[in-house]
Amino acid sequence: MHGVAAVSREERGLRSADYSRDCPNIDGITLGMYRYLLEIGGNGFESKLVSSEPLIMSLKGVKLPEEVAAIEAAAVATQKILAEALTLERIRPGETTELDIGKFLEQRTVELGFKVSFVSVMVGPDRGHADPTERVIQAGDLLRTDFGVLNQGYTSDIQRTAYLLRPGEKQPPAAVRKMWDVTLQANRAAVAAMKPGVKANAIDTVARKIITDAGYDEYPHAAGHEIGIKVHDTGPVLGPDWKERYGTSVWHPLEQGQVFAVEPMIYSEIPEVGGEVQVGLEEDVVIEAAGARYMGTPQQELWILGR
Repeated sequence: MHGVAAVSREERGLRSADYSRDCPNIDGITLGMYRYLLEIGGNGFESKLVSSEPLIMSLKGVKLPEEVAAIEAAAVATQKILAEALTLERIRPGETTELDIGKFLEQRTVELGFKVSFVSVMVGPDRGHADPTERVIQAGDLLRTDFGVLNQGYTSDIQRTAYLLRPGEKQPPAAVRKMWDVTLQANRAAVAAMKPGVKANAIDTVARKIITDAGYDEYPHAAGHEIGIKVHDTGPVLGPDWKERYGTSVWHPLEQGQVFAVEPMIYSEIPEVGGEVQVGLEEDVVIEAAGARYMGTPQQELWILGR
């Protein structure tokens, strides 16, 4: 059956239950019910009872064509809105605030017939997934956005980055340029490695090595996650083998029809743009038979404002 993990001959004598140690959103059985199952199952039943995590992750994670289309429409709209927002028509260095950009993103979302999923706008030191503030955007800032819209209950998750040139500057600082180039390389390599049957952990390994080989510290999170009705939807996590954080979720294979946000990142100290910063580059992709396909148009170059 499409979207449902196959059961091997060795597993046919087993019984699965809706529990999962590592994926809370598919951990449906209570402790009391689990103990009740063991009670009514009798002697030896516990050794036959296994987690239905692979089955449920596949069933929930693989999207129908109509679901993929809804997510893709959201992703394309998100890209369009961000391309309109991160321009000098919308940003006046020394006047425009993070909140101004956030309000524009929200307004355009409604105008285009969508709903806002989440909005993060940030200049200066990294604040993680932060709401926009009254901070004024200045020339010399690295402006990062993390933004998603809802379409028919399905969300996108896109990050974009722009640099605002200082008076007299022709290019961003070399440290910013290198950070962008390596982030882009890691993102593209991760997407290129995404094919049906490949374990999720392998994708993170590819991206992480590119970043550490370039001399940066490894990022403190996964390289990506599935999206759908939630920003972090049910599905494999494109993450490292950190058992205490991701457990088994990184060892599930990718399947055709899954949709991921891919975001390997660099966090680096660049004093001239605010201290420890990161480049926001996140793309939404769908797994097809031949591999991953970008939804919409991925960001190819660092957006440089002020030329």
